[in-house]
Amino acid sequence: MNEFNVEGQDHLRRGELTDAINNQVSPPRENCRLPSSTQPPNFNVPIVKDRPRMKHSIEKNQAICEQRAKLAKSRGINQLVVSFEGLATYNEFFVDKFYKYYDGLWEGKEEKPPGGAGSFVGKNLIAPNLKEDYKKADFLLMSERGGAKKIEDCAAVYRKVIGPDFKLKVMGLSFGAGEAVVLSRNLSKRTEFGPNGIEVEDLVTFDLRGSERKDGTGPRTKMNDNFITPANVKKHMNFGRFNAAEPMYVSPTLGYPGYRSKPSGVEGTSTTNVTMPVLSGHASQLKRPEIQNYYKNLL
Repeated sequence: MNEFNVEGQDHLRRGELTDAINNQVSPPRENCRLPSSTQPPNFNVPIVKDRPRMKHSIEKNQAICEQRAKLAKSRGINQLVVSFEGLATYNEFFVDKFYKYYDGLWEGKEEKPPGGAGSFVGKNLIAPNLKEDYKKADFLLMSERGGAKKIEDCAAVYRKVIGPDFKLKVMGLSFGAGEAVVLSRNLSKRTEFGPNGIEVEDLVTFDLRGSERKDGTGPRTKMNDNFITPANVKKHMNFGRFNAAEPMYVSPTLGYPGYRSKPSGVEGTSTTNVTMPVLSGHASQLKRPEIQNYYKNLL
């Protein structure tokens, strides 16, 4: 397990951390799109604008994902980005505007990235960079409340349609980060695709939280399971405020019997814990250059 810090006399200066992240931790990715010589665009594939949603059944999401995966492949795209928002911050209105903005970019429309309340990962990271990224990946925005269960079969469909070149990137904030770990762990059990299941190319978590769920919205797991990187994850960057201001805690509210943060970070050979400043804010830290620069090199 690697660790970077950005505060204190014994820690890396912020500029050094930015260089380390850009040059060592997350180098620019190559082969993000399928070679045009082997995967020419197929203009006979219908343009499907519907997306998997929290309100849809698992079966309907799976059917939509099969069409979306075929469309992505026809466009020469082999990457899927799945993001999970934090506790009670998933905003359907933002999600609607985001997908409309994404589709509009493919249609040549010039519009501003969407904004609004909540949906911090989508609003602060994905949407502002979408104009540069929309031809590199397909994007699915989900909630922390059972989103992993809703989207697991979708990831399997993308892997089946696109094939072994498929690259999955999973992100999440707060309890959405915990849901990102849950999805990754569940995909490790999809052994029909190999002994390690479906590989997660990148797992990126922000202020990771964990919970033991008993309300039927997701798998019941030990709290500390969310602080162990699943073996099918090739690289896990865990940004968080690991300090006295963010102690381990338990707070049974909103149907969750327990919440927990872990100041010591995440365990795993593929994990790098990056300590963010105390005052950077739970959601506003996503606007910091360390995280912005890392995301820009993710796709």
